Amino acid sequence: MFSEMWEPHQTSAFLVDILMGIYRFFMPSFTGVALFLQIAGVLLWVPIIIILYKELSKHIDNDISHFICILLFVFRAKQTVFPEFSNMQIGFSILFFVFLIKYICNQDKLRYLVMSAIFMCLEIISYPTCMIAYVAAVGILLMYTESKRKNVLVFSGVCAALGTLYVGYFIWVRGLTEFIKVLSLLVEADASHAGDSMSLCQYLHVFAEGAIYIAGTLAIAAVIRFCLCKCKDISLLAIWGG
Repeated sequence: MFSEMWEPHQTSAFLVDILMGIYRFFMPSFTGVALFLQIAGVLLWVPIIIILYKELSKHIDNDISHFICILLFVFRAKQTVFPEFSNMQIGFSILFFVFLIKYICNQDKLRYLVMSAIFMCLEIISYPTCMIAYVAAVGILLMYTESKRKNVLVFSGVCAALGTLYVGYFIWVRGLTEFIKVLSLLVEADASHAGDSMSLCQYLHVFAEGAIYIAGTLAIAAVIRFCLCKCKDISLLAIWGG
């Protein structure tokens, strides 16, 4: 698939490949593998929802957490439980942000930050355009953690290490020449999906627009947070003065 049909979401094939390998290990053929993948798609969401529920219930009402998790458990992109790239993207996104929140609340436990970076990498592999999530993660770490530089470096280091291993695997298996060739096809895009092909500059332009949008959103959120804190301080001073 890497050498013959290169599209951004093709990188998500790793999960189905692993599941099919498990199925083939126990079964003599691939007959029935589609049903197995559907069942696996449901079962894989169970630990995700449990982890999400445990974290949500610490911050919001227990009943609301319950309803949110039920909705996410029954909701599937494209109305299928198959572990395809859309459902993988949603699942890994949930785990990415849950562990990021866990780290913000427990900044002495660096393993939460490492886990968050790992799940963000899996989210990106599920759909590479989710790379923009890295900008959001760095912004959150800079705004809500104490050791800002250290946290950003650790998070970025984990992402860089995993990304290097992932790219290195394809270069080792397919060779550098073929890797560069299919990477150029990715950049040029598939005309059957995008109409006119896009250049690298156009891709970078779209990426920059997304980064600016996220940066602007974070800036607005910071201003609102600052104003709310000031209003709270003023109201407390008024009560104390009264």
